[in-house]
Amino acid sequence: MSLNDLPENCLWLIFGNSCSLEELIQLAQVCSKWSNLISMRLEKVKYLVRVRPLDHFDYTKIWVKKPTTVARYNLRELLPNLRILTIPCLGPRDQNKIRALVNCNSNIKGLVGLKIDDLLDLKNVEMVTMDNAMFDYKHKFQPDQLKQIRFFSTGTRMRKLHKYVQYFPNLKRLNFNCCERIGYYGPQLSNLKILESYLYGWDGDLDEFYLLDFCPSLESAFIKIAVPYERVDSSIKNYNLRDLVIEISRDEQLNWRFVRALLSKFLIYIILRLEALVL
Repeated sequence: MSLNDLPENCLWLIFGNSCSLEELIQLAQVCSKWSNLISMRLEKVKYLVRVRPLDHFDYTKIWVKKPTTVARYNLRELLPNLRILTIPCLGPRDQNKIRALVNCNSNIKGLVGLKIDDLLDLKNVEMVTMDNAMFDYKHKFQPDQLKQIRFFSTGTRMRKLHKYVQYFPNLKRLNFNCCERIGYYGPQLSNLKILESYLYGWDGDLDEFYLLDFCPSLESAFIKIAVPYERVDSSIKNYNLRDLVIEISRDEQLNWRFVRALLSKFLIYIILRLEALVL
């Protein structure tokens, strides 16, 4: 029995186990039967990533090994239901391929790796991973357009964070690294559900959980801190928070008084990632 004699459902499982776009394109060239099955496989793809997915059976993700693949093939036809795109590093000659995929494409809702010099039509985008130096974001996005933001550059300025919050008041998810030794003094992030932050520039004079007090609807938070400071304002409660992960970046000590204060502030399941817990 040859491979092509297998039932279509068996072939589908074989093709589904491949998460490489290049491999699937090559397999689709074997025969029309394989091409039709792989087309069905690619119709399920919603995420185009540059890192090999850990779960090969997640049909919604496809991995691109070479950036030139994006320029070589018409991904708008190959991946008709693509929603999230990781922007590859391409030369100026191939940038038109990215524009053809993104511009005027109402299906694309998220971009990873957005840079200040990317000449893209972003009117349909709701989720971005972008450079925090994108000072002209008001020219690239409409007010209240973005729902999720991740700043991939290190050293997000806390003093500028309030400007993004004011311009995008309906943010649902925020991920950033902060290197400034100042607190947040901006408007409330009233609709924020998920917060992920690394406060590596803060010192013992600042409350690392102060920002959470500006997020009344917060449901999940990951806070990574360089120096733990055990002051918590227990007078402000947030009972919407369901899980909180705290990671200490070096060998520091926490005590149970600090943990009890957090429990009184948030009725949640807390995970502490640290090497030493002082009882």
